[in-house]
Amino acid sequence: MPVEFAAGGRVFGVPRRLPARFSCPLRSMIDAASTRLSSEVSYMCTTLSKTNTSLPSMGSNSSRSVAVQPSCWEPRTPEAVRARQRRIAAVSATAVSRFERSGLSAADDCRPDDARRLGQLGSQLRFWRSRCAKSKTHHVRSRYPRGMDVDLRLMRYAVALADEGNFDRAAQRLHIAQPPLSRQIAELEHRLGVVLFERRPTAPTESGRVFVEGARAILADTELLIERTRQAHHGHVATIELGYVLSAAYDTLPRFLAAVTEQYPNLEIAAREGWALDLDAALLDGTLDVVLAHTIPKRAEYRRQLLRREQFCAVVANHNPLAGRSVVGLAEFAGQTFCFYSRNRAPAHFDILMSILDSADVTFPFREDPIPGLRHLSLEDGHSFTLVPESMADNLGSELTAVGLTDEIPTFDLYLIWRHQSQSAAITTLTRVAQHLTRTMNWSLPASADS
Repeated sequence: MPVEFAAGGRVFGVPRRLPARFSCPLRSMIDAASTRLSSEVSYMCTTLSKTNTSLPSMGSNSSRSVAVQPSCWEPRTPEAVRARQRRIAAVSATAVSRFERSGLSAADDCRPDDARRLGQLGSQLRFWRSRCAKSKTHHVRSRYPRGMDVDLRLMRYAVALADEGNFDRAAQRLHIAQPPLSRQIAELEHRLGVVLFERRPTAPTESGRVFVEGARAILADTELLIERTRQAHHGHVATIELGYVLSAAYDTLPRFLAAVTEQYPNLEIAAREGWALDLDAALLDGTLDVVLAHTIPKRAEYRRQLLRREQFCAVVANHNPLAGRSVVGLAEFAGQTFCFYSRNRAPAHFDILMSILDSADVTFPFREDPIPGLRHLSLEDGHSFTLVPESMADNLGSELTAVGLTDEIPTFDLYLIWRHQSQSAAITTLTRVAQHLTRTMNWSLPASADS
């Protein structure tokens, strides 16, 4: 049972036994407060013994007092420690103030229970202080002031746990033991006042997903800042070598580069156009850092992120019989010639278009276009057509018209692709800009589905 000391209508308890774990800042606070209380208790006991007087009543409402146990297992935030200091200091301040205002004299009767209570309190305070001095358990506290309790280290812990979905794997990735990681995540949740991760299985909550997304952005900005600072010291800035396919050049790439320039004006991007096969080879040998393409093969070395998902549309000359239609079926092009460039330039792209035409159960004559893209489409005869992604439809010449398709055909997905080993702060920044652009432009859904 704790020894109680009445002060200001409240009862303050000093536990006879302390928990086994203490935080360093709390130990220092207890040491200072107990020293002050012990000296005041000794003074009061000495005064009582010399004057044969009693301790004055601390108020008539003591029956409604609340027991307060100064315990080190309460929150270890700086605010909690300061509140603990104020609360313990109030014990001595209130007692001394009331004692001095009481006007004690030698004629007052001594109350033995008050003297005994003060003596017991002094003994317990000395015991408390000695136990704190012997404690060797340390608890990690934030070194940051209020408003900055979450540091980059805790953000890295949360991101690693969200990526791995397991405390053991996350600890291995961070090169630390699993128990400290669990404690730090629990401490982070305590500081924020929310649950960031569900346990068994380990998965981020809705609050956790918001925190992890913001943490990724902060960590990427921090790494980019460090990288750019070091590069500036050597007189140069980061430059990203980016390759892109022809179909991305008309709408997607300009929007993407504009978004990057707006958010990171000092990040330089050197872009160059190429066929998918050439871009794949350049990405493998490190000539390119990032690639925007549809049909790059999946490799273990690559990471990819969807930038834009879109449908195909048909392109015809203005005097084609189907030019006045808003949408048509592929079967209605029966008898017309399909124009496209040679398969050896982009085999995967070519095969996708052939599978789309085959789904119409119609055989289309084929004519090879010597100049790929929209630079020169040979559709002047009025009885030929080609298929392009819908993002190219707004960039047709005055003699061409885009027509939507009613057939259920696969979407054409444009990816941002980079090598896993070449991941850098600049590439992480590009992926984050791409993710934001995909979300704000609704590029993860086909254009026809958005309308």
